[in-house]
Amino acid sequence: MKLLIFVFSLFLFVGCSLKEPFLKPDTVLQESLVYSKKGEIYNSLEIKASIFATYLNRLDSKYNDGEYFVVSIFIDDDFEEPNKYGLNNKAYRLTLNGENYIYKKELKEDSELKKLVPFKNQWSHYYLVKFPKQSGVKSLVLSHDVYGSTTLRFREAI
Repeated sequence: MKLLIFVFSLFLFVGCSLKEPFLKPDTVLQESLVYSKKGEIYNSLEIKASIFATYLNRLDSKYNDGEYFVVSIFIDDDFEEPNKYGLNNKAYRLTLNGENYIYKKELKEDSELKKLVPFKNQWSHYYLVKFPKQSGVKSLVLSHDVYGSTTLRFREAI
C-alpha cells in the first residue's frame, strides 16, 4: 500500500511539472543593465540633474552607423513646456567625447526602446540619441555651466 501511494505521488509531482521554467529570466533586460550607466549633477548635496544611459550599439547590431544611446534625463525645476524640458533645456548639454549629438527623438510611453532602460523614473524624459561613429572609450557627458557635469564611460567591448 505504501508503495502504491509513493508511486502515485511520484507521478503526480513529475507528471504535473512545467516543461519550461515558470519565471524566465529577461535576458534583454539583463544585457541592457550591463551596458547602462547612471550619473548625477549635484549642488550643495541637492540633485540638480540625473542621467541614465543605455549604450545600444552593444545590444543590437542594427545600430552601427553611429553611436546610439537610450537616455533618461531628469532635471530639477525643469520646464513643463516640451520645447524647454529634458534635452531641450538650453542650460544643459549632452556630448559624446566632446561632440554634440546629431539626432534625438523623445520616446513615447509605450516605446520598445524605453523597455531597455533597467530603471525608470516617472519624472524623467526618455530619448533615443545618436552621435557620430567613434572608436575607443565613449565618454557621455551631461554638463551645466554653473553646476558642473557628470561623465558616463562606456567601453567598445567587454
